[in-house]
Amino acid sequence: MTSDGGNILVVSLGDVYAGTGSTVAYAPSETAYKWNNDGTLTLSYVPSAFGSGIRALEPYGAGDTADWDAAVYVFDGIIDAGEAGIGGTM
Repeated sequence: MTSDGGNILVVSLGDVYAGTGSTVAYAPSETAYKWNNDGTLTLSYVPSAFGSGIRALEPYGAGDTADWDAAVYVFDGIIDAGEAGIGGTM
């Protein structure tokens, strides 16, 4: 799962199983603090991720202009999206 944009490419010679995770699974992110050269403190926050499976999520604040893809190629096996699913932002 991407949480700040980007694409996912999965290539397998066997089966790909996205999993049985819940769509309401929660992965909290950390808050980062950084001191700037001028002595000010900057707070950086990345939104938390919700869901499971193979997902290319749009970056926070990207709006409708983002186009992130999740591509899965299996040469000898099956793709099982399971309960968690496979998705992008298109």
